[in-house]
Amino acid sequence: MLHRCRLLLSRSITSESWLEASQIHFRRLRSHTASQRPRNSYHPSETSTSSHSQRTPFEPPNFQRNHVKFPSGFKQEGFKHDGFKRHGFKPGFKRDDFNRGGRFNTQQVKKPKKRHILDGFSVRDSTDALIIMHNKVRKWADLPHVHKRLESFGVPHADVRPLLSKFTQEVRSGLLQDPVEQEKFHVKRFSLTAGELNQGLRLDQILTQLFYSWVSDPERQKYLVESVPKSTLDQISYLYSTADISYPADLYPRARAMRRKVIMHVGPTNSGKTHMALRALAAAKTGVYSGPLRLLAHEIWDRLNKGQIVPLGMDPDADSEPDSTTNMDIIEERVSRPTVRKEGKAKYARECNLRTGEEFRIVSEDAGLLSCTVEMTSFNSPVEVAVVDEIQMLADPDRGSAWTAALLGLPAEELHLCGEDVAVPIVQELLKDTDDELFINRYERLTPLTVQDKSLEGDLRRVQKGDCLVAFSRSGIFALKRKVEESTGLRCAVAYGRLPPEIRAEQAALFNDPHSGYDVMVGSDAIGMGLNL
Repeated sequence: MLHRCRLLLSRSITSESWLEASQIHFRRLRSHTASQRPRNSYHPSETSTSSHSQRTPFEPPNFQRNHVKFPSGFKQEGFKHDGFKRHGFKPGFKRDDFNRGGRFNTQQVKKPKKRHILDGFSVRDSTDALIIMHNKVRKWADLPHVHKRLESFGVPHADVRPLLSKFTQEVRSGLLQDPVEQEKFHVKRFSLTAGELNQGLRLDQILTQLFYSWVSDPERQKYLVESVPKSTLDQISYLYSTADISYPADLYPRARAMRRKVIMHVGPTNSGKTHMALRALAAAKTGVYSGPLRLLAHEIWDRLNKGQIVPLGMDPDADSEPDSTTNMDIIEERVSRPTVRKEGKAKYARECNLRTGEEFRIVSEDAGLLSCTVEMTSFNSPVEVAVVDEIQMLADPDRGSAWTAALLGLPAEELHLCGEDVAVPIVQELLKDTDDELFINRYERLTPLTVQDKSLEGDLRRVQKGDCLVAFSRSGIFALKRKVEESTGLRCAVAYGRLPPEIRAEQAALFNDPHSGYDVMVGSDAIGMGLNL
């Protein structure tokens, strides 16, 4: 039926985008069965069905005709469907009158996230995790989905409750307070934070992991076998050993086969922490740069191919000015022989390919260097030097796994990690089970960053040259830009996340150039990564 309806639509709709119009039409027809809201769905006629001679161009033969129910007080006029335009609606018609099912709702309706049954506790610090686990374990053990999950993994129904009951008794009796047991079950790795978005789900995950490791403990199995068959304990032990990633470094045998030299360059923004790392990359025969943004990956790729980065070990020539427009966190050079040049030179150029989630650029099949976003990092080929930028992102709940994989899995003789100082203890903990050498270089901010004692108090006339203002929406950025320019006469550059990387870099360069005429930056929080101001 569907393909025939689309064929009829293709003949009756004059627009070239008939497929889009057909999808809109069928979403409306489906909405009346899925929605019970009386004002915003199509409702079938209660008295008659259409005949072949009465059907509209949108209806196939023997298809029940539907009629639109308009809001009360709404005058129905002529209606013409061309796939994009609808005529006959009064100017006062409100978009809210069709919350679902119609073309007027152009934004996808987001369903609110369902709360977890274990939600509703507060966390002050990491030590609260043990107390919360102790208090919530009984409620967790009684949850139906916990029982169903065990049964779906092959644990017999009759064995689920006895195991959960004994586990609950041990936790309530002080299992988590015993230092020996904490070490055995790696309790210190479990953490709950006040900023956790899904605290109940996280607690469910922690207790589930602890339960499986507890059942798999040989000492516990000696007395658990009195209550449940050994086959059940073996099944849980098998699942636990299969899913266990307590030692994630072992997932990368190529990197574990070599003793890597890991060099951390840590410091605040605009401290020059990536400077030496990029020069080391430019000097290597094979290497990779892994960054958080397509903007940065593209810039490194461009500069390496043009010869704007002087390789480590080579003397820079005096025929170029230092580059002040870069978004890389490099040392600001005011010398006649810069190592990051404004103009490229063939003797410094290195063939480098580009790989991001949006584009591949192959300069040469034999190119020894690769610039990529961190999610596109390859772990198959050993390299001399690898640079991982913004290493503190390994703690990010959404993208952190990519940085963790790069840290543990890159088979590089020399691995440079650039980022903030907060990442140091995390990196040390992750690398403690490897044979890698770790060196830490700390940097200070090169230009001062000051916080005003008082706010502007709403008076944009007090904005001065060199100021940066942050808004949190695209419309807010341009509204603020217009107000600042009207109030002060200063021209504003803008930067936000969805701005194309090339334009964003150009805007940052205009702000950084004291002679460009752009003296104020208005941006979103995107200025915190990938832009040096």
